[in-house]
Amino acid sequence: QKDPRVYTVHVRKVLPGERVIIEVERCKRGVVEGRLLERLKSSHKRISPRCGHFGLRGVPRKGCGGCTLQSLGYQDQLATKEENVRTLLASQGLDTSLMKPILPSPSPWFYRNKMEFSFGDDHNRDSALGLYPSGWRREVIDIEACYLLSEGAVTIAREIHRWTKSAGLVHLNLAKGVGFMRTLTIREGKRTGQRMIEWTTSADQEVMFFGRMVDADVIGEAFAVEVEAICARLGESLTSLYWTQHRAVKGERTQLISHNLRGSPVLAETLQLPGGVTLDFEIHPRAFFQPNTLSAEELYE
Repeated sequence: QKDPRVYTVHVRKVLPGERVIIEVERCKRGVVEGRLLERLKSSHKRISPRCGHFGLRGVPRKGCGGCTLQSLGYQDQLATKEENVRTLLASQGLDTSLMKPILPSPSPWFYRNKMEFSFGDDHNRDSALGLYPSGWRREVIDIEACYLLSEGAVTIAREIHRWTKSAGLVHLNLAKGVGFMRTLTIREGKRTGQRMIEWTTSADQEVMFFGRMVDADVIGEAFAVEVEAICARLGESLTSLYWTQHRAVKGERTQLISHNLRGSPVLAETLQLPGGVTLDFEIHPRAFFQPNTLSAEELYE
């Protein structure tokens, strides 16, 4: 053909101005999606990420999908996001001069009030509890640290994982339809200091536990005793503890059967607004709440 073809190329983990070698993974309607193979020239804006799990997927314990911009300083992250929004609005014919400046998060670290960690296999097919590599759903990064929720929450999660491994509990394999554990969700009241922990499993009635088949209710109670002991040993708060059975049968509506094992049925959180105004919330495990409490205060304001 005589006319040149123009492509838009999307590559994860690459910053504007960098020169790279990529492998094309997909090409559709002039849009190319590629995977980074080698970085030949780095951007002057690139910084060393704080988290050791940040990096290219495929490398053991790296490529976490929880954060994607840690290679940029926070002010550059804000500028990138603002420009992305401006581009999207302009593409729809909207007047971008009406845009107000982006509002930064009051805290760029440890700001989230909720994280859901998944049980699964890691890169070496060992038991893991953590987050998925960016774009993957077949293996889990066994996290050693996370700077989104709180240091205490990650320590609790790691201790719970050690207990589940010692008990011989296995994660759910969706492809094979076997296994028990699905996720561990931790919510925290950034203003109240409260903490809610929810363990989600399959709805199996009997499960292998320390080498023998036992009733699932026995495991639920053992989990409650262990989590209480972990939090007491670490000096961490535990306001509410849930065990939720995820019942999924083909052709039937999915059921979430929640058991409030210990403490309050809800997590209390408060938003502090100007003029001494406060908004109080009671958050159930199934409820949505803005994940950044301090930024939520600015939204409500």
